[in-house]
Amino acid sequence: MATNRRDQTDKPSRKNDARILIALLGGTLVVLLIVIVLVRQLAVGLAQSATPTLAPSPTVVTGAAVVQQIQRLSRLETSSYSIQTVVTVERTGGLFGIGRQKVLVVVQGTVVAGIDLSKLRAEDVTVSPDGKRIKLRLPDAEILSRYLDEGATQLYDHQTGLFTQPDSSLVIEAQQMGMSRVMQAACDGGVMKRATDNGQQSLRDVLMLLGFENVEFENKPIPPCTPDV
Repeated sequence: MATNRRDQTDKPSRKNDARILIALLGGTLVVLLIVIVLVRQLAVGLAQSATPTLAPSPTVVTGAAVVQQIQRLSRLETSSYSIQTVVTVERTGGLFGIGRQKVLVVVQGTVVAGIDLSKLRAEDVTVSPDGKRIKLRLPDAEILSRYLDEGATQLYDHQTGLFTQPDSSLVIEAQQMGMSRVMQAACDGGVMKRATDNGQQSLRDVLMLLGFENVEFENKPIPPCTPDV
């Protein structure tokens, strides 16, 4: 009977010992997990401090690179004049007006001036070290094209004398004279200055879009305008 009592008494104590052991093991696992987390965080911190942060490589803008971008614009047609004029060409005849001819032609022509950007060279472009400012020496403005508007150019009158056949060469001569007058009117109207100013403004807008904050152009005299060109 004494032995049974002792066994019954030992059972609760054994259960308590097991609970204590489980609690100790659980606490130990928690501590180990905390240590592992702290070690990992320390390792990451050391790795970040030991590994230098690589700064992005700066983009170097050169004059040659800018020229390539600008030359894609090809020719800047920055000034256009469309003018109408009336031209009379007369050929005197002989006795009784034989051979006499007179033509009256309405001529409308257009003159286009601008800047040929294919002539821009790398040495014509200077970029600041920080890539924010640029200075350019642009090619001179020039007459890029001139032409007659055939739809608006017409023969208004063609008079001939006795026994005289109409000569179409007078019409061609009148058209040539009319185109010369159109060119003269465009020159007198400042077509070259307008082409220069508009060309600079157009390029300034493009270069601002490319990221430049300040755009300058070298001061140059306005090129002459020659009506016969």
